[in-house]
Amino acid sequence: ELHFIARNTVIAKQLAEQFDVIPHIVDLRDHSAVHAVCQGMDAVIHCAALSSPWGKWQAFYQANVDATKNLVNAANTHQISRFIHISSTSVYFDHQDRWNIRETDAIA
Repeated sequence: ELHFIARNTVIAKQLAEQFDVIPHIVDLRDHSAVHAVCQGMDAVIHCAALSSPWGKWQAFYQANVDATKNLVNAANTHQISRFIHISSTSVYFDHQDRWNIRETDAIA
């Protein structure tokens, strides 16, 4: 069975019905909630992020760093051997248009 974490209850319900998956409405910054959801899982695929050209530094840090740390810690605690982190092309954004970006390019 496939579980997923979401923050939007409406979209989570739609996904659950359409794809026969199990939603968990959890804030990834909530250490205890993340650990509870990860218990018994075989793998984690982490693709949640705050990606925007503007916003408060603290919001980006909490959403991207703290949330990822919580997931990694939960995966380690619960001995989840597969952890896939999917990033964003936003890591290459340096306030100018860029074309033909490769994963080997320098991060902004």
